[in-house]
Parts: sequence; C-alpha cells; structure tokens
Amino acid sequence: MNIPNQVLKRLEAAVTEAFPEDLVTEIKIEDVTIDAEAREIRITLIVSTTVDPTAFAEGYFGLTGKVRHSLAEKGDKWSKFFPIITPSIGHEVHA
Repeated sequence: MNIPNQVLKRLEAAVTEAFPEDLVTEIKIEDVTIDAEAREIRITLIVSTTVDPTAFAEGYFGLTGKVRHSLAEKGDKWSKFFPIITPSIGHEVHA
C-alpha cells in the first residue's frame, strides 16, 4: 500500500507548519511505512535545528493531531490510520 503524492505533500505541510523557521533549518520525511492491519502510518523525520531540545519539543507537541488532521482531509481512507511520528534530531554547529 502506497501513500499518494498529494497525501505526502499534506503530511509535509503539517510537519513544516508545526516547526517555524526559527526552530528548524531543515525537515525531511525520511520514511513512511504503512501497517494496514494495525491501521498505523509510521513517519520518520530528519530534523535539523539550531535550538535546544526543549524549545524544539514545544513545536513537536500536538504534531500527531496535526498530521492526523492532514490525513483526514476530504474524507481520505487515510483518516482511519493513526500516525506514529519518530523524529531524528540533529543540531547544527556554528563556528
């Protein structure tokens, strides 16, 4: 089962909206895995940030709900799936 490009774009928009530019320098959806039996969508994000993890975590709060809402747009079948989001966070080094 594959996620259509339009749904991936909605996912990316929801994630990007959750993290303003002053918190992150790059967000990339690295992997999306679907478990149709469990009705789960596992999303792995790569996030580059220049802030401490506490400030970043504030943007992460509520992200599952935002992604779930983006999946439910226009009554898509994806609205029945629960998103599990795993961030991989890296800090940039400034000289």
